[in-house]
Amino acid sequence: FIQRIGFFFIDEAHFIVTAGEPKPGEKLAFRTAYGKLAEVLLQLPVNVLVALFSATLPQEMLQRIIKSLNLPRDLTDTFMLTTNRPN
Repeated sequence: FIQRIGFFFIDEAHFIVTAGEPKPGEKLAFRTAYGKLAEVLLQLPVNVLVALFSATLPQEMLQRIIKSLNLPRDLTDTFMLTTNRPN
């Protein structure tokens, strides 16, 4: 099964930090599974494309996620678009 996976999509990627890491003064994260996604990625073949999506992902949080997931910076592309649209 795992060899047939071609893409790994993570929607609401900001949850990796906001829910997957314990808040200051807390022992456990709200949703610990989000903080363990790097373990899942390690099980996938190296050619699997990983895509993260979020409408609320500031640059500093993106960098924390890249580090948390052990994404190679030289193979990681980011696209930041505004959500502001004229009416």
